[in-house]
Amino acid sequence: MYDIFISYTNQDPDRQIAEKLYNTLNSPYFTVFFDKERLGAGTPWNEQLQETLKTSNHLVVIWSSKANQSQWVQAEIANFRANKKPNSLVIPVCLDIDPNIFQEQAIMDFKNTGFYPAQTNLLDENLYNKVVNRIRTAIYIEAGSKPIKRVVFTLTNEKAQQLSNINSITDSYGEHYADWKPYGSDQDIVNILDKFLYVDINQKAKEITTLYHWDDLDWKEKDSRLYSDSLDVFDTEIKDLSDHHCVLILDPFALNDQLIKERFVWCYDKCYMNARALIMSLTYSLASHFTPLRSQLRKDANLFYNNYFNPPYINNSILANGFAYMIDSLEVKRQLQIALRSQRGDQPTNAFTHHSY
Repeated sequence: MYDIFISYTNQDPDRQIAEKLYNTLNSPYFTVFFDKERLGAGTPWNEQLQETLKTSNHLVVIWSSKANQSQWVQAEIANFRANKKPNSLVIPVCLDIDPNIFQEQAIMDFKNTGFYPAQTNLLDENLYNKVVNRIRTAIYIEAGSKPIKRVVFTLTNEKAQQLSNINSITDSYGEHYADWKPYGSDQDIVNILDKFLYVDINQKAKEITTLYHWDDLDWKEKDSRLYSDSLDVFDTEIKDLSDHHCVLILDPFALNDQLIKERFVWCYDKCYMNARALIMSLTYSLASHFTPLRSQLRKDANLFYNNYFNPPYINNSILANGFAYMIDSLEVKRQLQIALRSQRGDQPTNAFTHHSY
């Protein structure tokens, strides 16, 4: 039995996207079926393939104008739906056309950016990772994962250019708040945090028996309600922040913007007495410059660093975790692990039956 069956037409770039998703998603904790020997249209199915489709938990469809004309893809969708289990998902990943035959919510990132039919070696990694993590999020939620509210206080490129004291790092920002790339990284903040939670913790941290997913407040877009001039609108957005698992990420340069500073302080005051909160400030420092050196040190002294970056269970009392200035992405993951391991009373979800958390 597989967690995911990938349906695709055996034409590029559809096949390239399908194979790339298989290589990314497939793991001992997240099994994926990808028919590498896929034949042309009109070839009869064998019984083993039909049984694999029937017993798979979820169907990811690489949906395009080519897939729409493929009898093979259409048959896989029909057969999966005919045998669909109550908690199974059909997840269309649209490349160049709308999901006109699907009632399910589709992943539109590829289509909306006009990527198709570019080759996968030209595919922007931030865009690709967003698609991967949308798939993971949908499946984790269906498996009963718990939400962690997430808000990042940062700048857009437009706001950064208005601040004369940070002109040297304006290329770390983009059109939207979610485009911020801390540490001089080529990955934006959303993809950094998504990988930590969906891969490093949900799939690898066996001490955490509960699956989690991000529940984003409205902070990502440049017209975000979180940064509205109206405090009433802002207060409505964050009204439940102090009662849930939550993560506040601060770009310290964003404190130069008075409105963002006010919003962060307001959230900080709400979350400071919440033991399920994690509050972090990410700095630029010289992290990217020292990354190779840090990696070599961890390799040479793994016995010591392994305990540090995989901290044990900590029984916290009433205060939020953090607040620390992080100069390395692994420090962020470490703090997130501590925050999630500090909580008593979390019951395991049934997630994937072949997992051993």
